Formats: sequence, structure tokens, C-alpha cells
Amino acid sequence: MSDPQIETVSETGVATDSSHTLARKYSRGAFLRGAARLIEGVTAAIALGSSPLDLLAPPPIARADSGATATLSTLPDGIFYAEAGKTEGFAVTGAMAEALEQLGGIDKVGPPISREYDDPTKAGRRVQFFNQLGIQITPGTGQRKYYDVYVELTKTKEGVTNVDLIPPSLDWKSDEGKPWGSNREGPNPGTVEANHIDTVFGLIDPQYRLLFRTEYFKSPEWLNENGLPIGFRDYGDVAVLVCQRRAFQLWKKLTPWTTTPGQIVSTNGGLDAKKGGLIPQEALAPQKRDGVGKTNNRIIEQLTSVETPHKFINQVGWAYTAHLDVSQRQMEQDFREMKDSGINVVYIGHGNPGEVLTRGEIGLVPAVFFAKTRNTAKAGDAGRIHQAITNALEAARTTGMNLVLPVGYQIQMGTEWNAANPAHLRRNPDGSFMDHWGSGKTASPYSPEYRADITTYYRWINDTFLRQNPNVLALNLGDEPMGSDFSVWAKQEFRRRHGNDFEGADDYSKGKFLSEVLADHARWSAELWQHLNRKIKVLFTFHIQRNTPYFPNFEAIFRYTPDNFVFSADTHLHDAPSQQPLTEQDKNLLCAMVRTLGWYSQVYKKPLMLWTAANAWGLANESSNPGGVSEAKENLRIVTDLTKQNGGFLAMVMAWGWNIEGQGVRHYSGPRPYSPEDMINEISSDMAARRDNLSTPGQGRPDVVLYVPAGELYARVGQVQAAHLLDPALFSFLDKHDFRTGNIIWATDGPALETAKQAGSKIVPISLQ
Repeated sequence: MSDPQIETVSETGVATDSSHTLARKYSRGAFLRGAARLIEGVTAAIALGSSPLDLLAPPPIARADSGATATLSTLPDGIFYAEAGKTEGFAVTGAMAEALEQLGGIDKVGPPISREYDDPTKAGRRVQFFNQLGIQITPGTGQRKYYDVYVELTKTKEGVTNVDLIPPSLDWKSDEGKPWGSNREGPNPGTVEANHIDTVFGLIDPQYRLLFRTEYFKSPEWLNENGLPIGFRDYGDVAVLVCQRRAFQLWKKLTPWTTTPGQIVSTNGGLDAKKGGLIPQEALAPQKRDGVGKTNNRIIEQLTSVETPHKFINQVGWAYTAHLDVSQRQMEQDFREMKDSGINVVYIGHGNPGEVLTRGEIGLVPAVFFAKTRNTAKAGDAGRIHQAITNALEAARTTGMNLVLPVGYQIQMGTEWNAANPAHLRRNPDGSFMDHWGSGKTASPYSPEYRADITTYYRWINDTFLRQNPNVLALNLGDEPMGSDFSVWAKQEFRRRHGNDFEGADDYSKGKFLSEVLADHARWSAELWQHLNRKIKVLFTFHIQRNTPYFPNFEAIFRYTPDNFVFSADTHLHDAPSQQPLTEQDKNLLCAMVRTLGWYSQVYKKPLMLWTAANAWGLANESSNPGGVSEAKENLRIVTDLTKQNGGFLAMVMAWGWNIEGQGVRHYSGPRPYSPEDMINEISSDMAARRDNLSTPGQGRPDVVLYVPAGELYARVGQVQAAHLLDPALFSFLDKHDFRTGNIIWATDGPALETAKQAGSKIVPISLQ
């Protein structure tokens, strides 16, 4: 590729608009006043040597420096970063600080490794390098984007020679005369982007090609973050895809910096730029705090430990309600009973619905926080809930029990918030408020007001509960978020992506957007928590309607979420009101669902947290055909064994539930064909017996994939303006299969389908016509 073409690719080919811009619009002041708190855990490197089973740790950054602690300080117009024990470091201030925020924050690029300086290759361009990426600000236009590190490195033989395992760029004269054009999913045909992607990926061995493609397109901002592919080379033990801004290494054998053979890690572009001599020596000289920024009399220092995320493997537990009338001592007794039976985690305080509740499924939800902090009429009850959760957390810490803390239900903010923000609620196609199954109105996940307020709430959770309770392994950000979104905020996001209004778009484009609303929500939420607390895993527990499982697009959640995200789903034997009888079809479709999730887990290297039923709801105890202990044990077997059959990584299994009012083994007075003590003892014993090998990844692939083409699926979703569930009649073909004995999954177009094809699975196309 000639220099002018490289410059064209760099300057005009990469979109500057970021999907994070709206998300961070509200946070400018917080970024300047409290960056240290926002980006806790930012380090110069990620420590190596993680267990091969610890698949939840972020992929270690290749060739990273190591360190024990780091100091991150805030300045009035930016941040100052220094290595452990040092008073000198590097400042990020002014326009560069704004560019850093716009492009995703220091969590995206790593800590600074250079001063800001004038780029000697282009007059007036300002550049600063960070551990993983560089940022440049272009003169005249003020354009802010990532620096094309590997373009510059591969221009000279010396640059390539000085940096390990970086192949040279191909000659890109073939770009001449081609237009630009791409979207969230990939390039438009015949474009510069398509030329690079088709050419470079065509060099990759087919057995590795899909792995590289999945990693490259993992972010919807793939072009902005990675740049175009420019070269590839297989070095034997490692194959390397080099792009303008990032390089990807696929290690074929287990190494100290990978957790499984065939794992892809991205390189540290900033450190490669330093090693390759791109950064002027004067820019590498550390700065003193004095004299940087507008003033230094408001510096706030905070030490942050270089710690990897909590290990999240081999966890088995019970869901538990912190009832307001239960003492901390009683909670300790309950947790000791669990622990003595082999349980090692407890799920405390599921709140449903997302209101300030004093009875029922009591838990932390945004409504509790806002009532308490804004002193509303419900502040007193909110304070009691806060205290009950605090007591439960203290009881768990006293007994040495790990925790999952649920902090929301669906996307509900509570009736008081709803009344104050009606314009920020989700809408149906006709403009009415979205209210799935009458469970309550929900906020639009695209609303700036929602994003600002939920961020305030999450910061409170982090400061109030997580800092004091290191035994909290994960947060469930919301149980059963469902459906799509037709609010003004969703339509605004659609227009930003497509350049035209939702109402005038084709059915396919509408349907694809509606199908991925939950994926957008999960991605934004998980990325926010990457900024707030790197140690914590986050999850949503999704309701997957078993007889209409293709909408929403649950594979997109695996695809687009970052590495701190754990996919969770309701995998009860019976997922319907307890008055409805347990049926064989319940079990049959559950087998299909968990095998499908297991396959997605293997393809995307994402962990799972699944539920097993030991309660009235999941066992239909108020129906004419209730389940008992044997059915609960069967549920556990299906969830653990069939998930792993297709290579699923099962990090946690949780039994619902110990003392859930109106549903639990205890705290329930309705009909049930079993002794409560028998249920607790048998299920605890079975979970404990599976615990030590629970997270050992399975092997295998599906025998059959029931494939609904995305073209038909999305067109149908857009045509009917799907807000919640599709018509089960569209998927009546599911009734014709025995999923209990046949290793059959469901899928639409995407890496899961393509990987199954390569693995030799039989693909059965299904038409929705």
C-alpha cells in the first residue's frame, strides 16, 4: 500500500462517530473529577499465569510489562498516571483527554506511556500513545481517532524487524478506485473495506479463519478500533493478523498468557510503537505532576491494585431472599448450612418487580436507591431493604460464602422514576408503554437519562457494597430483560447507524435492529462496569421463550459483550406459572436450549451461569402435574451435562430457591409433593458432587442445526414490528424433534452456524414462509 493510500485509509475511511458517545455524554464532569474511581483497576499490564480453567479472566495482553500497583490522579482537565512508587508519569489533558473519553476511555486503550506530542509525519497532528493504542487529533478538522500503529511500523523493514511477530503489510494498490462503505456487521460489497477483508482473510487457513473473523468483528466499532486488515502470517505456533491499529495473535498451544489452545489475544500497539521507534524519545520522558494541566491544586490521588478479576469457576449455590424480619444471625446459620453441604456461593436479594418491596422477592433495585437518596415517600422502606441486604452480605462474609448480588429487574427503574421520566420509557410500535406480561414499565436502554441515572446507581453499588465485600464475585444487572424498543431514543440510535429514519427503513434493517436491542443493552452495561470495577463479573439472566427461541437474537449477546460478561438464562425444568402443569415438551425444549447455549459458549469463549429448579415455580407445584425431588435432580443433570456436551463453559449453577416467598423450598406454604429438607439435602448434595469439575469445558459439536436464515427472520421481525415474542406457530417445527436424545440446536446466520458447518454438523434450513 502506498503512503497516500494509507493516509486515505487512515483519514477518511474510519468513522469518528462512536456508539459510546451518547453513553458518555453525561460523564464529562465525572471523567475530570473522578477518573480514578471510574477506572479502578487500570494497570500497566495484566498479570500472567492464570489457570487454564479460569476462562473468565480477560485475555492477557501480549508482551505486557508487569507491576504491583499504580497511582491514578485526576486533574481539572484530565488525568495523571504514574507507575507504582513513582512520582513521575504521564498526563492526559485538554483536547486529548476529551478525545480519550470520546473513544472509549482509558479502559479501552490502557494507561499512557508517552507525553502528547506533535507527529513528525504530519504537520500539526497531535499524538499520544497508551499501552494498547495511540490517539491522534488531526489539525483543522479536529478529528479524533486511533493511531494507525501498524501501518507506520510496516512502512520500514526496521519497524517490522524490531517488533516481534508482526507480519509486513501487503501492497494495497488494489484499493484504487474503490468506494468506502461498511456497517456494524461488516463491509459493503466492492468497497475498500471488502477488498482488505476478503484479501487478508483469504490468506488464513480455513480452520482458523472463522476464529479470526469472530474476534475482528466482535465490536460493532470494528473498523474504528481495529482499522483495516493489512497482512497475515502463520509463524507455526502462532498465527498473526495485523490491522492498521491492532494485531491479533492466535496461539495454537497453551501458553502462560492464554487460557486455552486456539485463543486469540490482541497485541499492545502502544508498546509495539515504542519498541519499533515510532515515538520520539523526548515524548517518552516522564512528566512531573507540577506544571501539567491548568492547575494542580485539586489533585485527588487513589492507589489501585493490579488485580485480575475474581475467579468465576466451579460455583454452585442457592438463591436467597434477605427478608426484612430475618436476623443476621439466622442468615449466618442458613449460610453455614449451605456451606456444610458443599455449596460455595449464594445469590442474595433478587428483586422482582423493580420496586421498593417489603414482602415477596425483596432486593436491591434502582427504585430502592432513588427512594433512599432522594428522600421520597418510600425512603423508609428503602432504608430497611438496604439494611437487610447489608446484613446478608455481612453474614456471607462472616461464613466465608461467595456472593452474586442482583441489582435490578428487567430494565425497570421504579414507578417514582417512571413518573418523572415518561419520555424515557420503552414504547410499543403504537406508542404505548412497553409492559411485558404486566410486570411493569421499563426504561429505554438507549435513553441518555436512563444511562446517566443507572450509572449513578451503579457507582453507588460499587462504593457501598463491592468495596466492602470482596467475596462478591458478580452482579446480576437485571433478571429477564425482554423484547425490543420503539422509543424515540431507539429510533435515534437506528438513524445514527443507518443514516435514515426507522419508519422508512426496510423490514430486514428494522428487524435486525429490534432483534439486537438486548445485545446493545448488555454490551453498554458490561462496558460501563469495565470502567467502574474490573474485578466484577456482570450478567443478565435472560428469559428465552422455548417455543419461539429465535427472537431476540441471543447469539448477538454472546457476540457483542466484552469479556467481563457472563451469559445467564432461566433453565428451569418448567418456566411458567406454577399453576400450569409440567409437561414432557418443557423438558424436550429445555434440552435444545441448553445445548444451544453450550455451543454459543464454546464458539464465543463465553462462560455461562444457569439456573436449576428446586422450587414451586420451576416444578409446577400448584398444578395437576407437579414435579418433586426426582424432577429437580433431572433438571440439574440436563443443565450440567447437556450444556457441556457441545463444549459449553459452565461457570456457575444456581438453584432457585432457598427461601423465596411464595416459591422457595422454605418460606412457602403451598402444595408440594416433597419434604423441604429432602429437597435441600438432595439438591445441595448433587450440586456439591458436580462442583469440582463443573467448569471443565466439554468437547463435541452439535449433530444437527435447525437453521432459520437471518434474511427471513429479520424481515419477519421488522414486518410484524415485534415488541416481545414472535408467534409460536412460526416455529412449530420444534415440536417435531426429540431434543432429549438428539444433539440438536437452533441458530441463524453467524459464527455459531459457520463453526458448526466447519465441524461437520448437519444444517437443516427452515423456511418461515
